[in-house]
Amino acid sequence: RPRLAAESDFESGNIRCRKLPDKRSGGLRLVEIEGMDLNTCGGTHVDNTAVLQMIRLLKVEPHRGAVRVYFEAGNRIFNRLRTDAVVHHEVNQLLSCSVEQYSTQIQRIQKDGKAAAKRIKFLELSAAEHEAQTVLIDPGSTETLIVTHQKDMGQLNRMAQILTKRAPNHGFIVLSQHAPEDWMILMAGEESWIDEVGRGVLSRLEGRGGGGKGRL
Repeated sequence: RPRLAAESDFESGNIRCRKLPDKRSGGLRLVEIEGMDLNTCGGTHVDNTAVLQMIRLLKVEPHRGAVRVYFEAGNRIFNRLRTDAVVHHEVNQLLSCSVEQYSTQIQRIQKDGKAAAKRIKFLELSAAEHEAQTVLIDPGSTETLIVTHQKDMGQLNRMAQILTKRAPNHGFIVLSQHAPEDWMILMAGEESWIDEVGRGVLSRLEGRGGGGKGRL
């Protein structure tokens, strides 16, 4: 029931409010649920609770020794239901299932997506391995420049493994272009070649890089 605050309410400290006003003239409107709660009125006022039509409890959570309640009422619920209906219809079309099957269908899609990503990774590494196996290495040269479509450093590293295994005393410079002005360079070979050639290339390009075990 709504009522105006009495001085005894302020003295008892039973009013639950973050900050009570300093000026109390004119009365402070309270809403009391006898035996449960006494709180300041937050509006909006209605003449009859029937105007609210329905109340939806969203969640409750403990807060500083009390309980904080989140709810919505009246037209907000109907607006949310309209929005939910549109969203459900769109999702139904995308997933080809009912609301009750959303969870199962999404889990299946996620599982299929992970399996597809794993398969793609395997195929990309296989392509990198094949490319490294088929690169022509001139036995009369000490270095080979390779421009590849491989975009992932894992693929380039796999190529480097195979290339250096095929020609341990050879130096390889592998270029991969991500964008018109975005290149990735992997250099692989003997440590002495990396120190002499690789560090010089890195310095001239003002690039960043790291590595080890015959790679830069």
